Amino acid sequence: MKKFFLITGLLLLFAAEILRVYFIMPFPGSQHANTISIAYWISNNITWIRVLAFALIVIPLISVFKYRKLWLKIVLGCILIFYGVIFFFFYFVSKLINCFTSLNKNYLLQNKPTLYPNLKNFWKIDLV
Repeated sequence: MKKFFLITGLLLLFAAEILRVYFIMPFPGSQHANTISIAYWISNNITWIRVLAFALIVIPLISVFKYRKLWLKIVLGCILIFYGVIFFFFYFVSKLINCFTSLNKNYLLQNKPTLYPNLKNFWKIDLV
């Protein structure tokens, strides 16, 4: 049963992070289906999905790191580090992209001359 919870929790963690970005960003194939409601739900409930997934894997992880072989500890450690990298890139980089997108919108809405006339072309992001 612990093995089932561990695999389910890890799949839930990875799937939630990847699908959250896949449904929102314009990747090939992601915009063909009407998935905006799924993307909205995942984006609003990502914290609860993470809590549920970590609750599923915490007891099996403790068991593995206490009583299992070294190679299994290394494999699970690498998987958790890989999830940390995915979490960092999908969460913080998407926040950074949103920050620059809002800067672009604010700059275009102001429509005032600046000291840097080429800044308009530099910040131009195709939002369509």
